[in-house]
Amino acid sequence: YGNFVEASHRTIQIGYEGVILTALVEYIYTDTASLLKRTTHKNSNNNNNDTLPAPQQQPEPTEAYHAATRRVQNLVKLNAAGTYFNLPRLCEKVRKELSAWLKTNPELSFALLEAGKEQGPSVPNEISFDLALYHIRNNTQGVIKDPNMIVQLSSPVLEMILTDQKHTMNEMDLFQLLQWWAQGIDGGDLDRIDTARTLSQHIRLELID
Repeated sequence: YGNFVEASHRTIQIGYEGVILTALVEYIYTDTASLLKRTTHKNSNNNNNDTLPAPQQQPEPTEAYHAATRRVQNLVKLNAAGTYFNLPRLCEKVRKELSAWLKTNPELSFALLEAGKEQGPSVPNEISFDLALYHIRNNTQGVIKDPNMIVQLSSPVLEMILTDQKHTMNEMDLFQLLQWWAQGIDGGDLDRIDTARTLSQHIRLELID
C-alpha cells in the first residue's frame, strides 16, 4: 500500500462544538454561514395588552423558545471563535445579526446576557453585555413579557439587570422580574427564594403602590 500509514489514536482537542466548527468552515469558504441566517422566532407569551401573566400562568418553554436561545448561545460562541481565529469580519457579521434579531425579539436580550456571562472574557463586552443591555434599556415592555427568559437567568445576571443604573424599568417592573425568577417554572425552591429575598434589596419596594 505504498506510503499508507495507519491513523494515530491521538486526538487534538479543539474546544469548539461541531455546529461552531461547521459555521467557521462555511464562513471561510463562502463568506457566510447557515448559523447567520435567521429563522422566525415568535414569542407565544406576548399579548396585545399591558397585563403581565402571573407566575402561576407560566407555560413550559416551547421548542421555538429553546431553538431561539440555542441560536443566541451559538452566535455568541461563534463570535468567540471568530475572535480567537482573528476573523474580524465574521465577528462583525455576528454582531449585526444579533443586533437585528434583538430589534424584533428584544426578549432574547436576556439569553444574550446569560450566554455572554457563560463565555466569559472570550466574548467582547460590546457583543454581549453592551448590546443586550442596550435593548433591555430601550424596550422595557418588549423584554419583560416572557417569563421563560427570566427564570433561566443565573442570579449574577439577574443582579446585573436589577443594578443597572441606566435601565428605564420602574420598581414594579423590577419586582415582576424578581417574582418570576423566584417562582421558576416549577414553583421555585427554597434556595432560589432566599436568593430572591437578598436581591430584593436592589428594588425600592417603598415606591410600589
